[in-house]
Amino acid sequence: MAFFAPPSLLQKSKKQSKPFEGRMDLLILANAKKMGMSFDELALFRVRDFLEFTEIYFPDLESQNTEQIRPATQDDIDRLLM
Repeated sequence: MAFFAPPSLLQKSKKQSKPFEGRMDLLILANAKKMGMSFDELALFRVRDFLEFTEIYFPDLESQNTEQIRPATQDDIDRLLM
């Protein structure tokens, strides 16, 4: 049995590559759930306060100092596996 899909569904549109474009409400709800918040807790925030709280909770990866990470030595691996 052959599978038929209309050509309109097979074409990739720009909307599929950016599904949340213009949907700030869904982004806020998704971030609140990722942070373990309930919708009742989210209702206590103003939008501006929640956005600032989100920036604090999820810091920029670029701002993190990665110079402190050193390559593992054989001693580190031995300690891990013992």
